[in-house]
Amino acid sequence: MTAWGVTNRLSPELTEKIKEAFLSFDFVNSKLYESWPEDDSFIPIDYAKDYEVLRVIRDGSAAVAELLGE
Repeated sequence: MTAWGVTNRLSPELTEKIKEAFLSFDFVNSKLYESWPEDDSFIPIDYAKDYEVLRVIRDGSAAVAELLGE
């Protein structure tokens, strides 16, 4: 699995073009497919929704680290 993103300093038009380039990329006929053969494309994600579980884990990890004095 890999992730990609763009800076918020780009124009909305350029951001949309970059997004479309990733979503239309020929993943299967690329070197990326050799590393991730179980995947056949990039997929769009929503940070607020799709990364929620990571924020929950991180919050729990911070509490554990505090208890351990880290």
